[in-house]
Amino acid sequence: PLLVPRVLYPRAVRGGGWDKSAEDCRSAAKEGSTEDWIAQDPQVPVSIWYLTDALHVGFRVVRPLVEPSQEEKEKFWEYSEPIQKERPIPLDR
Repeated sequence: PLLVPRVLYPRAVRGGGWDKSAEDCRSAAKEGSTEDWIAQDPQVPVSIWYLTDALHVGFRVVRPLVEPSQEEKEKFWEYSEPIQKERPIPLDR
């Protein structure tokens, strides 16, 4: 479900980064953001890139070792819960 954050820090970052070991590159591996991250990349001027020098945060693409059958793909691809929308809540610092 979609949850609206109630605080600005920490925000969960999952999956490790470029400098992490293989066992830390999974969705269960997580850490919390800090206000220091904004000092590192204040987004002034605003750009599509963020935290460009933060090797502890990365992006991973994963795939199964063996390609699933078409039936299995459709079973999981078509499954999703409806988005839960809530009214915006002001963030506490």
